[in-house]
Amino acid sequence: MRSPTTISIPTFWRLFSLRHARTEWMQTVLLLLILGLGVGTFLSIRMANRAAVEGFQLFTESLKGPSDWIIEAPTNGIPVEALPRIREQLGSLPVQIFPVVERNLTRVLPSTGDPGGAGSTIRLLGVDLVQIRSVASSVDNGSMDDFWSIIDDPDHLLVSREVADRWQVSTGDPVSLVLNGRKVSFTIRGILPEFRDSVPLPANLAIADLGALLQRLDRATLERIEVIVPEGAGREATVERVGSLLQEAFGSRWSVTSPTDKEVDGAAMTAAFRLNLTVLSLIALLVGLYLIAQTLDATVSRRRTEIASLRSLGLAPRDIQRLWLSEALLYGVAAGIVGLLMGYAMATITVEAVTTTVRALYRDTAQTAATLRFSDGLLAFALGIGGSLVAAWLPARDAASTPPAQFLRLGKRIPPFPVFQHPWIGLAAIALGALLLFLPPWQPRPGTTVPVMGYATAFLWLTGGTLATVGSLRWLGRILHRTAPDSAPARLAASRLRQPTSRHQLALSGFFVAIGMAASMAFLINSFQHTVTAWLEQRLQADLFLSSAGFQGADSGQRMPGIVLDRIEKDPEILELDRYRSVEVRVNGSRTTLGGSRFDLLGDRQRLLWINGPLDPDSRPPDTDAIAYANENLIRRTGLAVGEAVRLTTPSGPVVLWIGGVHADYARDNGSLLVDLGNLESWYQFSEYDTAGAFLSETADPAIVQARLREAHPGLAVRQNGELMDAALFIFNQTFAVTRALQLIGLVVALAGLALSLLSLLRESGRELSLQRTLGMSRREIALTTALEGMGIALAGLLSGILLSIGLGLVLIYVINRQSFGWTLQLAFPWTDILLLASGVLGLGLLIAYATGWLYLRKWKAAPL
Repeated sequence: MRSPTTISIPTFWRLFSLRHARTEWMQTVLLLLILGLGVGTFLSIRMANRAAVEGFQLFTESLKGPSDWIIEAPTNGIPVEALPRIREQLGSLPVQIFPVVERNLTRVLPSTGDPGGAGSTIRLLGVDLVQIRSVASSVDNGSMDDFWSIIDDPDHLLVSREVADRWQVSTGDPVSLVLNGRKVSFTIRGILPEFRDSVPLPANLAIADLGALLQRLDRATLERIEVIVPEGAGREATVERVGSLLQEAFGSRWSVTSPTDKEVDGAAMTAAFRLNLTVLSLIALLVGLYLIAQTLDATVSRRRTEIASLRSLGLAPRDIQRLWLSEALLYGVAAGIVGLLMGYAMATITVEAVTTTVRALYRDTAQTAATLRFSDGLLAFALGIGGSLVAAWLPARDAASTPPAQFLRLGKRIPPFPVFQHPWIGLAAIALGALLLFLPPWQPRPGTTVPVMGYATAFLWLTGGTLATVGSLRWLGRILHRTAPDSAPARLAASRLRQPTSRHQLALSGFFVAIGMAASMAFLINSFQHTVTAWLEQRLQADLFLSSAGFQGADSGQRMPGIVLDRIEKDPEILELDRYRSVEVRVNGSRTTLGGSRFDLLGDRQRLLWINGPLDPDSRPPDTDAIAYANENLIRRTGLAVGEAVRLTTPSGPVVLWIGGVHADYARDNGSLLVDLGNLESWYQFSEYDTAGAFLSETADPAIVQARLREAHPGLAVRQNGELMDAALFIFNQTFAVTRALQLIGLVVALAGLALSLLSLLRESGRELSLQRTLGMSRREIALTTALEGMGIALAGLLSGILLSIGLGLVLIYVINRQSFGWTLQLAFPWTDILLLASGVLGLGLLIAYATGWLYLRKWKAAPL
């Protein structure tokens, strides 16, 4: 009995895989780039998401190391006079106390005298320079004689090297900055080092001595107090003891948390946003998997003689399958390397886009660079290898299951994969996905829902749709045949479409997924933009809008003093001034925002976009303290309802709010409650405000009043209604910048897959091409045949993808978006986007298909008939 024939995987790679890779080096390089692009896209989003979460760490950590406990006040800060009491409460415990004042500052441009905008914004820390003397003493200060000369200068400022380069300043130069709506002058007294030990300092950092900064601010309160327990024996017990003492003494008045709590809170806030980006990046990888599947399928077709020879020599089918999967493994390793390099390069761009969105929607975050970790490398290889093996499964099984004689008899065409001959499987997957939509979302923690069923439905529709849409090629082939029965190129292209190979199917699948993803995201973005525009038109009723020039949300620390607004309110051309202030609170364990504005202006000058309500204020129960209007995401996250009461803890004691209505609010997704400004002022005792809206008299010219206010208050940003609308829409477009990039990547991969598919089919059609040339077909006619064939694939993918996008768009809007963010959007079909997408895809598909046939025929060699 003859022993079975075997061949080692390294020998197979050397004699077969690498030889063919060298022969077809352009196709191999393109394949690795495309698959690497899919892996790299996922990695770049992963690294950008991680950088955004890590950016929630405190800026002070880079100066003195991580804190163990953080004491914060919700609104007016912690009085400086409380420091001795905190020290006394901790007794003889070995702890260090770091008081901190933190602000966003915006530079006033010396050329115009106007604030320079977000690009000139820095994060200023007021700290005790003596405590961080090791950092302050190492500044590049030029003529600074000693460390103490910094503190002696009340106008001193130490800035990072990047800030100094961006502002083109050096030691000794004066700078004008906006501080709490006022223009103040500082002197650059030194350039901070780039590292503290081995820890990099933030690029947009500036520091000043705490005492001097408090004088500049004319206040005696701190943003927070950080407590550090030094290393040593029993440190963990000491940390726990310190936390207990602080919570016991000050927990009812102030917030006592750990840095881990802040990072977890930030991660929870952005979880839905980051998860959606991750899922979208996987779509690009999925399109790449279809591409590698069709490439390996083409490899099986071109090397059928080798397969038949190996089978004739006695290799078992499972050995053939093992060898072909090993070749996919080789591709996967190479793709992992390429994806790792591309992912790191792409992350430098993605980090900026993601952190910009996080700042706009959530809270300020430190600008951190993308970091490549060992786990990222493992993930890159896992995705590259795992994806390649999955994509190669059908081609490898096909190579193993086909008898040698059939390989030789089939000529140059490989039949479709058996699974594509059963469209009912795809229809069943689509039906199952629809049923999953009726299941509730996953709730990992109170106030947080993850639309797992929505994602599962999208996956089932994407994969099931690839099986159900294959039949569309046959229909297009029949239509083409009847449309141009006398055209030889049309008849040849129609015959190929009516009898599609596995290559046609995989190219169509890649197009289907890419088009469906791109069009559905256009559906979501268009609906979101339409909804936000309508909401802004409803909310932005004032003529002018005021804020501190450095204001970038409540977390920026930049607010307008009430005395400044009092003077502005006395302007004879200003009829009403609606001030707004927000504080952070907890509702049923969920972090949310409590805002205050003038309720006497509601319905007259100010409007809310009501979803439910409002109820009659006179029906408020007597045992409640005030009426509050909740936004939609708070209701969805907490389970509250109109007419219910919610209890909050304020510095003035507990208050009970009665929810009198639900309104739409697309500014943030953490939920909000809106109360009358007078109530908020009495509970929190503040005298600074986030923003204000000015309503002018009918005879006033907004431009003239705006210019007058800017001249009188250079530290304020004064915008007209249209300017604020444009700024809001600009932030909206920035928010979806990454999404649009992912759309483009998916389409690029699909178009590349079409080119590779047609190139593979041409290479397999040597005898057909020889026969066509013998029968007198010109090079242009043969290229036209290829163009019509590629056009058919692109058209089938486009039509089926648009149909998919309608279903996916509805799932994104009514399931994934609503369960992730709690927003209800108005449907707006993106007719313009779809038209541009369709014309672009069909035009490029036709061009690529024609060019593929034309260029291939230049170096084609006739095969024997």
